[in-house]
Amino acid sequence: MPDENLSETTDFNPTLDAEYDQDSLIPGSERYVERRESWSAEVRAKWAFRTLQYGPSERQRIDLFPGSAGNSGLVVFFHGGAWKSHEKEQFHYIADSMVTEGFAYAAVDFDSVPDVTLKEQIDQAINAVEFLVRNPDGYSGQELYLVGHAAGAHLAAMAVTTNWPSRLGIDTCPLKGGMVISGIFDLEPIRHTERNEYLRLSAAQAKALSPIERVLEHPCPLVIGWGSDESDAFKNQSREFAAAWRRSGGRCNAFELPRSNHLDMSLELGDADGPLLKAFLNLDAEAT
Repeated sequence: MPDENLSETTDFNPTLDAEYDQDSLIPGSERYVERRESWSAEVRAKWAFRTLQYGPSERQRIDLFPGSAGNSGLVVFFHGGAWKSHEKEQFHYIADSMVTEGFAYAAVDFDSVPDVTLKEQIDQAINAVEFLVRNPDGYSGQELYLVGHAAGAHLAAMAVTTNWPSRLGIDTCPLKGGMVISGIFDLEPIRHTERNEYLRLSAAQAKALSPIERVLEHPCPLVIGWGSDESDAFKNQSREFAAAWRRSGGRCNAFELPRSNHLDMSLELGDADGPLLKAFLNLDAEAT
């Protein structure tokens, strides 16, 4: 149940809580961890990378796979499990699709909640993007795309909805597009689950830290994806974010992948022939 020390009480909703509990929704989820780790080891043996430090803590690091010379730009990835203990090394496998298609690939790490607050974690994610914008060594420096899965999609969406021209003191946004998969874009429902024991969000904080509340006018194009076998709560998060994006004049290709659960969607990002990457490669053409 929610922590009694929270500054305001929240009504715990057991049905909603179950819809966000992937361990109970996907029995044997450890097999996905094993697949990510073995695939990532294969990628590290195939593609060169280097590690960059973008902030003071041990976890504030970026593994950059530069790919080939003259690459098509940089894909910046924020991993899922951001409110637990996953680390960037488990997601090196996504370089298999992105580098194959001519991009540089950056796997970003950050401190986990509750070691830091969610606001501090978001700040770290945005700082990582700014670091890469200001230090384009190893990629073209011309095209920047943000990608995230699950809680990492929340971080990617918070970075996408940042007013970059104002932050950087420039005239145009450096972001060319993004892809957010099986994400959380409205934190208010999360306040009514056990996750709020460590997120410790008030209603005002949940609103301030929800990407759906800060969609910019005429935002960059997005791919928004979710799986057919995900819970209704997760499906609604993506559908409502896509609707908000379009209401603001943004273009997005939002769709459901058949026969896919929440963790399948993460592995899909590494498939160079899969529907997510195809949608990403046709971002400008397909986003409506």
